[in-house]
Amino acid sequence: MSILISKASKEALVPARILADDNSHLSTGFPRDRFSVKHTLGNSALFRQSALIDLTQLILDKGSKSQIACRSGLTHPGSDVSDIPIQKQVVAALDNIHTSNTWLRLTRLNDISPIYQEISDRFIAELSEVTGDDLNKQITRTFVTLFISSPHSITPYHIDHTSNFLLQISGHKEVHLFNPYDRKVLTEPELEQFYIGNYGSAQYRQQHDVEATIYPLTAGKGVHHPVNAPHWVKNGSQVSVSLSIGLCLESGNQRAKVYQANYYLRKAGFSPRPPGQSPLQDRLKIGVMSALSDRNPLTLDDVLLSGVGRIRRVSQWSASTKVRLQRSLDAWLALPGIRDLYDYSRFPRISNGFRGVFDTFEQAQQAIAQHLPVGYDHTGAHQYSAKNLDQLNPSDRPLLPYLKTVLAASQRVFDLGGSVGRGYYTYQRYVDYPSQLKWQVCEVPSAVEAGTNIARKRGITNLSFTTQHEMADGADVFITCGALQYIQPSLAAILAPLGEKPRHLFIARVPFYEGPDYVTLQSILASKQPYKLAAICPYKIQNRDQFIGDIEALGYELTESWKNDRTCVIPFHPQRFVDGYHSFYFRQVDA
Repeated sequence: MSILISKASKEALVPARILADDNSHLSTGFPRDRFSVKHTLGNSALFRQSALIDLTQLILDKGSKSQIACRSGLTHPGSDVSDIPIQKQVVAALDNIHTSNTWLRLTRLNDISPIYQEISDRFIAELSEVTGDDLNKQITRTFVTLFISSPHSITPYHIDHTSNFLLQISGHKEVHLFNPYDRKVLTEPELEQFYIGNYGSAQYRQQHDVEATIYPLTAGKGVHHPVNAPHWVKNGSQVSVSLSIGLCLESGNQRAKVYQANYYLRKAGFSPRPPGQSPLQDRLKIGVMSALSDRNPLTLDDVLLSGVGRIRRVSQWSASTKVRLQRSLDAWLALPGIRDLYDYSRFPRISNGFRGVFDTFEQAQQAIAQHLPVGYDHTGAHQYSAKNLDQLNPSDRPLLPYLKTVLAASQRVFDLGGSVGRGYYTYQRYVDYPSQLKWQVCEVPSAVEAGTNIARKRGITNLSFTTQHEMADGADVFITCGALQYIQPSLAAILAPLGEKPRHLFIARVPFYEGPDYVTLQSILASKQPYKLAAICPYKIQNRDQFIGDIEALGYELTESWKNDRTCVIPFHPQRFVDGYHSFYFRQVDA
């Protein structure tokens, strides 16, 4: 049987001391700093391939499949792990690890085998000895994880909640480790998103690679990752085996609650202070999130996300409940001066804030104060839009399988309201564009100028820009994502005059409700620190059934639709509540 479940003595498997003698720098560096370490685990029989296969099988036999992650095809630090299917035959993948281009993670091994619990206990005792602190008083959970990866495979860019010691057992790899406190690399909104459960929120930006410290790891060497330190890993020419000891610290749990509170404050239009800038505010935020969180959490997700889960359950109340709450709020807001205070003072300072109900775009524009920037046709709005050009909006993910099929047989794409080419740059991470594909973005003049300059600097020749939506005539694919609400003519009115209509329509992130169409005003911030208003835009809300009917009348059939988890509340107008944003795939009936 496996060495893991035999009666072999712990002494034969776990060295008498795990940390090597020359690790005195840990006493001042832990837990905030990045630093290298030396260890003695490399010779243990625990990490032979046969033992690793037995360990994997043991986890599967216990029904603990959630403790295994098996990925293949990771070739770029910006890869999205969630987009790559988990292989069903993980044991077979491990058996062929030399050639299977596989990354395998076995986690919470201290819950599976007492041997790994012994490694964890000894390591913490030794670390406490070096630092002079009793770390058992600070550590709330410990995670022992094995990483087994094929030659030249990539562990994509990400961050973790734990303070990690990555110890190389065999093979070699390069760890590209970033400063977790550098807000050029890791932004406050990314951390806030991470702590509400979006674990892929940290965005890889190749231009920041020069900011990373590279740690070459060979057997006996390791590196400490502080909490939230961004990193990606490139494996060498051999199979790599690494052991990670992750320490969940109470200080990190408290800091996570501050980020969660900041996420909701930012969503409400405020500019919250990051953790550490105001101890009083931090205590208040921690108190609120702690009151919402489980008193006796069983898992790390319970520790981090139980409070967020309660907030989400409230946010998922029915539309009628939200309307009743909004009416109660409106009664208070109707007090003399409150509405004016919101309309002319608070509204322009809220990102994605809304104000007013109007019949037409013209009426909405007339209600905007003369000193405020209007619409998207100015440089500031598109400097804002050009950020994170290749970042996929999660709401657009369902488009990808259809785009992969449709674009493979297409020559022309017309992208209405595609900003500076975000769709072109984003989707190419997930879809192989055919060599003959031409992509044209229809936008306002300032976006055309900005997008053309970006494409020229990047050497992109198959991406062009226009201000004329009539250029959609003859396109194979028509795409519009998150733009129809800003465009005055209806989509049906744009398509109807075309001599050769596009065969495929991809429409994403459009607000709908059950009543008649109306126009409101939306505020868009270019930045919040310092505060800078990008634009006040007329914003169209449409009737879903009418919209679908108008498109079908042009000879299209609705192939697929999905609703996005986003709402739109117009203060003082609860009857105009939008309970969802919708996306569609239409194709011509004869296509």
